[in-house]
Amino acid sequence: MSGRLINGIKHMYINDDNDFKKKSLEDNIYFTLRDIFWNSNSADTCFEANSFNNRLTGGVYFEDRTDKFKYTNVLYEKDYVERLQRWLKYFSNYYFEFLELEEGEEIEYVAYMKFDDWWVHFEELRQLIDQQYEKLKN
Repeated sequence: MSGRLINGIKHMYINDDNDFKKKSLEDNIYFTLRDIFWNSNSADTCFEANSFNNRLTGGVYFEDRTDKFKYTNVLYEKDYVERLQRWLKYFSNYYFEFLELEEGEEIEYVAYMKFDDWWVHFEELRQLIDQQYEKLKN
């Protein structure tokens, strides 16, 4: 998958309900990393996003979760948070691919959101990760 240019406006493909990000910091990180995975323009970026998510979930994908699922405690590990913080700090729109719709191609518009709106949420998440890192530093 990748982002799309719809009427000249960049849109991110959102595989999961964006409201899932509102449940907790862990959920916000997990589903944002999935967004990055689905819209990235590089295999290295996809691999890194998955690596962070595997540590966060203990290797349990969203589709495989049960009622007993719990995130790991990596958000209380300074090294993990610092590495995630550093990695996300360097992101820009150049890390994403936005393809024009082909003639006659139809998409489900509910599966996309404007990149600029997604980026606002991404910036907020980076601030939350910065705050988590500050807590762990002290």
